[in-house]
Amino acid sequence: MAIEYRLGRAEEYDDYIDFVNYVFGFNGTSSNFQTLIPYFYRRERNPAEHNYLAVEDGKIKAAVGFFRHDLRVCGETLRCTGIGSVAVHPFCRGKGYMKALMKMTTDDMLAQNIDMGILGGWRHRYQHFGYERAGTAIMFRITDAAMRQSFGDRSSTLTAYEVQASDTEILDRIAADIERQPVVAVRQREALHEILTGRYYRLFAMLKDGEYRGYAVTDKDHFKELVLTDPVAEMDDFLIAIYRKLGFSSLNFRLAPHQRAYISALIPRFDTYSLDATRMFSIFRYRRVIDAYLKLKLTYASLPDGELCLRIHGAAREECLRI
Repeated sequence: MAIEYRLGRAEEYDDYIDFVNYVFGFNGTSSNFQTLIPYFYRRERNPAEHNYLAVEDGKIKAAVGFFRHDLRVCGETLRCTGIGSVAVHPFCRGKGYMKALMKMTTDDMLAQNIDMGILGGWRHRYQHFGYERAGTAIMFRITDAAMRQSFGDRSSTLTAYEVQASDTEILDRIAADIERQPVVAVRQREALHEILTGRYYRLFAMLKDGEYRGYAVTDKDHFKELVLTDPVAEMDDFLIAIYRKLGFSSLNFRLAPHQRAYISALIPRFDTYSLDATRMFSIFRYRRVIDAYLKLKLTYASLPDGELCLRIHGAAREECLRI
């Protein structure tokens, strides 16, 4: 039995897609990686080349995807890599394939001077590879009972329009809104609709008398992104419009602490709220990440006077910092 650990190749697309669809239990028709996240998994994107593979006797037995993207935080561009579609054939679990491939992705990120790696998944699985949950998400839930009690039959000044790939002018406005946010994933304009509607998300533009007033990205009744021109003045109209458009029994929002206007506007309407971490992170260049996120915190909170000195034994290097 010969084991080979290496990068995937473009010509392995069919074998790679068949493998990850099988491991994740997708049926290949109504559910598959190509339609779930087309931006990364279409043939033209060569996803196999963005995976480290364990190949056993010529057959793929494990894969770890790594996808480069940038995150801009208060004007600072952080070089990031997203880890995804981590897959091991069920008959090969326990052989150490995933450990070997995760190490290869880490080595790759260190060689490219990546600032941090990001992934979703089980904390106790990925802690072994230097990942830990971080960040703060504030979760609001608004039920249909709350909507009825708050608004009754009140009409909305806003209309929720589902954006199509051909809506160039609206997509230009959405792209401009994204660029103005203090924290933004850097996205290619030409692929914006494909990105925002991946994972079966739906993209809505909020219109007032035909004029663009913001956008929302939903995963059924969960909002992944929300930008309004005037969140304080327009939140109630947004809630009414989107609630009636979607028809779900609740609306669920996930906000970051710096989104103060949105938090204030939702506080009078929510039924329950909770705090959660955001993702799993492995930080390789602490100075750059800390500097960017302290700038972000200064946009919504005061920082205390004083100094904090740290020596961090990071995977990339030892860093001595005075904050």
